[in-house]
Amino acid sequence: MTRLPSKTCKYIEANYLKKSGKAIAKDCGCSSSAVQRYIRKKGFVVPPELRAKFRTQALIGKTTFTPEEDAIIREQYLLKPVKVLAEEINRSYTGIMSRLKAMGLSIPAELIQQRKQLSRIQKGSTPPNKGKKQTEYMSTEAIARTRSTRFKRGNVPHNSYNEPGKITIRRATEKKGGRAYQYICLELGKWKELHIHNWEKQNGPVPKGHCIWFKDGNSLNADVDNLELITRRENRMRNSSSEILSDKYVANCIAWRNSELKEEIISNHPELIELKREQIKLNRLLK
Repeated sequence: MTRLPSKTCKYIEANYLKKSGKAIAKDCGCSSSAVQRYIRKKGFVVPPELRAKFRTQALIGKTTFTPEEDAIIREQYLLKPVKVLAEEINRSYTGIMSRLKAMGLSIPAELIQQRKQLSRIQKGSTPPNKGKKQTEYMSTEAIARTRSTRFKRGNVPHNSYNEPGKITIRRATEKKGGRAYQYICLELGKWKELHIHNWEKQNGPVPKGHCIWFKDGNSLNADVDNLELITRRENRMRNSSSEILSDKYVANCIAWRNSELKEEIISNHPELIELKREQIKLNRLLK
């Protein structure tokens, strides 16, 4: 760190309450950061009001705000939203915010949040254009300007995926791991499950109360040889745990009231599960 000459140090001590750090640095031919370091090192404190004054002086020639406008800003910035204040004195939002900073003024965070809440559309409020025709709340010029950006009849988005014959994969649910199916685009805006499309192409429409079953269990294999027409009742039976006879279902049949025993059977006694499974199958055959 470069040590400041004693002459510069004396000048800083004599003027730190009269001039800004940048002005002192310019007079002494050193950097403003060096001036600020020396002020902090000596423990000198510049009051906030004085810092705001120095910032305002530095903006002379760079801003067009008049003393009258400054007075309005100082009096109203806590009473009115910045956008409202900007409209009243015909200034931009950014200009007002910059001026507040230059004047050393800041809006409390609590007030900012409060204004955000009040500026939102409140529940139950009535839209200002409700029940009105467009000509009643927009000028003729404004309506004319909207015509160039309106969607035309038959407009197709540039990123649409509607080319006939295109195939996409979608999941039955939004959840991760939902069963995937293939869909084919038949025409613009019309899609159909590929397995149903392939089956109907060869056999005709799926009868009411029926659905298509994947023989190999792969919902992405839409080959006609892998498809089977079954009733929805049979589909429910095939998909039920009692028909699949999973280990968890069979263990529940053995000890449905004892969760610890069920875990023990599933983990350490697969032979019991297999024996019970065969018993259930035999009972169904006898019925």
